[in-house]
Amino acid sequence: MDNMEATLETILKSFNEMKISVEKRFDSIDTQLDEIKLEVRATKEQVIKNSEDIAEFKSDMGVRLDTVENQLDDLREGELALSDRLHDYDKQMRKLKKKALESTPNN
Repeated sequence: MDNMEATLETILKSFNEMKISVEKRFDSIDTQLDEIKLEVRATKEQVIKNSEDIAEFKSDMGVRLDTVENQLDDLREGELALSDRLHDYDKQMRKLKKKALESTPNN
């Protein structure tokens, strides 16, 4: 019986060592999993922040673009008004030149 008890004890000791080894491995895996979860959480938070920053940037750029478009429209309107005034001045100059030529005694 002593031989059988020694064999059983050896088997139990071996199983216990395997159990400890497996538990250590699971602890290591759990630790790695916790680290990965922290990284994923940090990445997710960064993605959310980046998305918010992008949305804010797009909003700001939209407002700026609207402002620039309005300013361009105002400039176009001003350019058209100046063009109309220039055309009117040109017509007046032609009339004045015509009158000046008609009123000169050389004709």
